Amino acid sequence: MNGRRSDKDSGSRFSTFLTGCFTGAIVGGLLGVMLAPLWGEITRRKVTRGAGATKDKAAATKDQVVEAVEQQMESMKEKRETDDADQATDH
Repeated sequence: MNGRRSDKDSGSRFSTFLTGCFTGAIVGGLLGVMLAPLWGEITRRKVTRGAGATKDKAAATKDQVVEAVEQQMESMKEKRETDDADQATDH
């Protein structure tokens, strides 16, 4: 042989490659279905519930932050008024 592959050999190799790809796709699909932890419907429900819980926590945290900032602003306002009053009586 002169080192060249025949067309018959190339076709056989391509056929083997396609068979391997097809087999891999089938096996991968079956394993994915068998090993999937939950059905799609159940997973969507769990994600929706989790998103709702996260939204509720974020809203509660936002409310706490707003309240803390308002209290801090009120405290600073009172301190400023006190300082202004002290400066007015000093002059």
